[in-house]
Amino acid sequence: LRGPTASEIQADLLQAIREGRLAPGAQLPNERQLAQAYGASRQTVRDALLLLREAGLVRRKVGSGTWLSEDAPRIIERLDAEVDVRAAHE
Repeated sequence: LRGPTASEIQADLLQAIREGRLAPGAQLPNERQLAQAYGASRQTVRDALLLLREAGLVRRKVGSGTWLSEDAPRIIERLDAEVDVRAAHE
C-alpha cells in the first residue's frame, strides 16, 4: 500500500484553498500533522509544500511553520487560467 504522491497532496491542498478550507494568510498544519493526515512520509509532504512554494502559494519560515500566501486566490486563478489555455491548445 503506497501513500499519496507529492503532486497528489499538492492537488488536494490546492483544492482546499479553492474551496476556502484554507484561508489566505493562514498557517498550515506542520509536516508531521500533514504526513499523518495524508498517510504519507514527511519527505513527500515536504516535496508537496515545495511545489506550492515554487508556485508562490506558501511561504515557509524555519521554526514558525508554513503560511498560505495572502495572494493565494489570485495565484490559483492565474494557475487555472494557464491550465485552461494549455488545454485549449492541445
